[in-house]
Amino acid sequence: MSLRVQKHSIACGFALGIFAGLRKNEIVNARWEWLDFERRLLTLASHDGFELKDSETRTIPLHERLAALMEPQRREKGFVFAPEKDSGNGYRYRYDFKRAFNTVLKEAGLEWVTPPVLRHTFASQLAMAGVSLNKISKWLGHSDVKTTQIYAHLQTHDEDINRF
Repeated sequence: MSLRVQKHSIACGFALGIFAGLRKNEIVNARWEWLDFERRLLTLASHDGFELKDSETRTIPLHERLAALMEPQRREKGFVFAPEKDSGNGYRYRYDFKRAFNTVLKEAGLEWVTPPVLRHTFASQLAMAGVSLNKISKWLGHSDVKTTQIYAHLQTHDEDINRF
């Protein structure tokens, strides 16, 4: 894989975390079939060898910045990131962007950033923008909205209080 392609892959990994709130395992196993550029949707689904944490398909609106980054590299199907690798002794494994991810972070002086930080940033930014916790919970794939309550303190004043 060329350095240019690898850097674009890492950028896509960051974008899937920040603009879609995907977990690391979801980023690594992301498939082009999940991306619907026409309808602007990202639909996560289990596939061979990969099971979503909550085992349920979920759909997230496709953020315009994520779409802009990924659409030029668009494929009809297959993994977004490098295909499975052969270890040489018959064992196949999925691409793990950890090494490249950490290199980019070190160069940027952001060694403290992890894939869960990207996911947390996604949820925090939505909460601060006034998006309902129910929507955030659904997009994150939380099975219980109570899990999403950690973002409640970030929500802005709610004008709905003045509706009567």
